[in-house]
Amino acid sequence: MQLVRYAAGEFYRQHFDTFHSRKVLPKGADSFEFEDYVVWTKWAAEKLRGLDQSSVPEKFREGGPLFPNADDPIVFPNALLEAFHEYMNTSNRFNALFDTKYDEWIRLNLDNGTENMMEALMETDQRPLYLPSIVKTWEEKLGLGELRYTFPKHDTNSVSHFFYWVRWAKERVSFLGDKVPADARPNGSLYPRFTLRYKLPEYVQHFHPQRYVTLFLYLNNQTKVGGETVFPFSLDRYSDEEIVRDGMDECSSGLALPPLGLHASLFYVQTPDGIPDPMSRHGGCPPQEGVKWGANSFMWDSDSDEGANFWSTNFLGDKVPADARPNGSLYPRFTVKFQDMLTGFILDDYTPGFIIRMTNSEWYDWMVFNRGRNHVLLKMMQVWPQFAELAIRTWEARVGNVPELRYKLPEYVQHFHPQRYVTLFLYLNNQTKVGGETVFPFSLDRYSDEEIVRDGMDECSSGLALPPLGLHASLFYVQTPDGIPDPMSRHGGCPPQEGVKWGANSFMWDSDSEEGANFWSTN
Repeated sequence: MQLVRYAAGEFYRQHFDTFHSRKVLPKGADSFEFEDYVVWTKWAAEKLRGLDQSSVPEKFREGGPLFPNADDPIVFPNALLEAFHEYMNTSNRFNALFDTKYDEWIRLNLDNGTENMMEALMETDQRPLYLPSIVKTWEEKLGLGELRYTFPKHDTNSVSHFFYWVRWAKERVSFLGDKVPADARPNGSLYPRFTLRYKLPEYVQHFHPQRYVTLFLYLNNQTKVGGETVFPFSLDRYSDEEIVRDGMDECSSGLALPPLGLHASLFYVQTPDGIPDPMSRHGGCPPQEGVKWGANSFMWDSDSDEGANFWSTNFLGDKVPADARPNGSLYPRFTVKFQDMLTGFILDDYTPGFIIRMTNSEWYDWMVFNRGRNHVLLKMMQVWPQFAELAIRTWEARVGNVPELRYKLPEYVQHFHPQRYVTLFLYLNNQTKVGGETVFPFSLDRYSDEEIVRDGMDECSSGLALPPLGLHASLFYVQTPDGIPDPMSRHGGCPPQEGVKWGANSFMWDSDSEEGANFWSTN
């Protein structure tokens, strides 16, 4: 958590809470081609022909301007881009992406009746990444669930494989167990702390590490029906509505709390005497549609890490070598240091000839010259896809080729790398009488009709500006559900006109936060 201080006249310009200081994916790894557009149009046309035409809007029927036709150079593609252009402007996304150049380009060519606009837009140096949004705009305008298209997966790249493997290896090591070393040296887990001698009292209330409060955060509103948190033995009721959820009888009784986005359930799981409370038994009802996202935060009556360790089970004992356990030097991490270590292992464990055959002599010399510098392995994987598997096999050999830690590269993985995904900004005081707002300059929503003008920061005069109300907070996503940084999350801190604004940032990550921060930092 970060403590933030704003004095009169100070501000924080618009920014993302996600990191963008380096390119992670290889060039073109997440792009699209004109052929992807052609494949979609053929699929959509066939699906439309197979529907009851009375359910299809007239413009989308065969012969209509929005009926998909890959061979049409002007009518369909221009009608498609007209709808996309309208969406991008009404949602303010051209501005949010700082891409008004293509706002103007599309508008000019539509007005001029230009042919083959989609083919031009899909050129590699233009905007092929817009294709999924273009298709989604068409789907929303059509409004038929049968026409929801899933693009074929891109070929999985080396970088994606590497980060997926790190996550897999962490989970695998956790599953296989992490026994505490036997020694009791100062850095060991059995080293005595705080007290040197203990006198046994005549009586102590029994205690062992245990959770005592649960906070469950509901992160979205996508679940229209279902998804309740149910306390089946409670006599309280949220409403008089009868609830029936297939496959889960207990949802039909007790207290069922609906998953309202940005709300939370807070409940005790122990009695005041420190005994697990049977009335706290609860479950999650199935959504009837949509996806429910939530986050648990467990409060313990003791150190949470030690309590979790107390309750964990070592499934396979000592099969994980000591060096590969969470406290070991070979434990897989997302850090720059772990990448550098693997780079060194590759150079030490394989002959120059082997690495040169896999790459070439220039890249081998580059590796040797840059050994110990930041992100050498990342660069090699971007250029030479086979390097991910080489790094994985090198690690497996270093930890002793344990069969349970042998990794098989899947045909496809959704790309992932460490990134922030939710920001919680806490407003700690009410001393700022005017100014100090958190502003989302490209949002079309408004907190009030009041015109805001803050000297030195033009973006405070547009978008959504949230006042800094003490002991309140702003919670917002900085990634889309697909794991892509959301351009609409760009925000800034407006200057107070008087007084001092105090705040604190808490960033939630999609991976270990310390390792993620290390990945984005520069040595």
